[in-house]
Amino acid sequence: MHGDRAAVVNVTIVRLLLTVTAAALATSGFFFAVPFYVLDKLGRADAVGQVVAVWTAGYIVSCLISQKLAQRISPRVILTGATAGVALF
Repeated sequence: MHGDRAAVVNVTIVRLLLTVTAAALATSGFFFAVPFYVLDKLGRADAVGQVVAVWTAGYIVSCLISQKLAQRISPRVILTGATAGVALF
């Protein structure tokens, strides 16, 4: 019985690590690609700074509201939705 529990914990940890890895790769890819994309489309370096500023402001706001959101919605649902959103974006 103890072995079954250990296997479930290991599977859960592997799923969590895979999700975190996917989110980290998507986010780092986003941060690497966006400056080039914005510069190509708009041709202005200041536009890159504006896009990064908006992204940072959105991150700060999401950090401020995440505690209240996590009390109402399962963190598993939030993480799954966030990962899917980053992947789709």
